[in-house]
This record gives sequence, structure tokens and C-alpha cells, in this order.
Amino acid sequence: MEKQAIFGLLKNNIQLVLPHIAEADINLTISLEDLGANSIDRSDILVLMLTDLSSDVPMVEFANTDDIGELIDRFHKKLAT
Repeated sequence: MEKQAIFGLLKNNIQLVLPHIAEADINLTISLEDLGANSIDRSDILVLMLTDLSSDVPMVEFANTDDIGELIDRFHKKLAT
């Protein structure tokens, strides 16, 4: 799956969990924390992503990401292996 498609899924899932966030506010250089996502919100977003991508990668693989761009890179790398 291409990174742009992963980004689209991620934006959709962010807005499902954080409906007050405008799509225009979601970019590659911002973190989920900067968008106001607490730890439960971040977990919910990751679970939605893993479900959408039919992936069984452990959530710990996505810990300590600095921004959305890095999160997308990790999803892309895990899906390619």
C-alpha cells in the first residue's frame, strides 16, 4: 500500500476518534499528541489502523513516533515485510 493511501486512512481514523480536528490540521509534521490525542485516543487510532490494514503487527511497534509522517513510514515498512 502506498504511503498516500495510508495517510488517507490515518486522517479518517484520526477524525473518527477526534471529530473536532479538521482534516486541514492533519499533516505529516504534527504528532497525535499535538492534535490533542491522549493515550487512549492514540491507542484507538492505532487499533483502527491495524484493523483497516488487516495487520497483526504489535502496537508497541508504533510507540515513540515523533510525528504522523514517521507513523506512516512505520506502517508502510511493516506492510511491506
